[in-house]
Amino acid sequence: MRSTTALPAALALLGPAAIVLADQPPGGAAGPADERYCRVEIQTRADVEAGKVAEPVCFDTFAKLLSSLGVAPGVAVADSPAAMAAESWPSNALAAHYEGLGGSGSYIVVVGNDCTGGGLNLSPDWNDRIRSTRHLRCGTIKHWRDWGLQGPAETTSGSYGTIRNLTTLDQQVTSIQYYA
Repeated sequence: MRSTTALPAALALLGPAAIVLADQPPGGAAGPADERYCRVEIQTRADVEAGKVAEPVCFDTFAKLLSSLGVAPGVAVADSPAAMAAESWPSNALAAHYEGLGGSGSYIVVVGNDCTGGGLNLSPDWNDRIRSTRHLRCGTIKHWRDWGLQGPAETTSGSYGTIRNLTTLDQQVTSIQYYA
């Protein structure tokens, strides 16, 4: 894993404990193969560039994540974000990022109001884990290797609902930016 010296030292020390686990059973079991079903709020570009970290909230089931996004039980027929139709997601779901290729494994759903250049610095628990991205409301997503939208970048684009695997920054993403 790459050094996080650009991240304030106090946050770097938090490591995996920085993630908030809602509805997480005692002992840490997070569903099939310890998958995490997380959501995070998009930040302003100024907050990302200033080094603020977006803290995810995670759930032990996909259904609980959907409920936290305002999706009524039974509305979504899919059992995973990779299988759910893009139009079934609430309008504030901008993208989903996965730790596996092709939209597999644990994931984090980014929520917000628009795709105008805002983004996020990943928490220490998600730093250097992302391998694929699903475009839900944002057609262009720029993945950065370093904190604050710095360093080398890889852009994914596609129609809404498209899942794209990362290539040059596979498991090297630290901050992300969203555009229409």
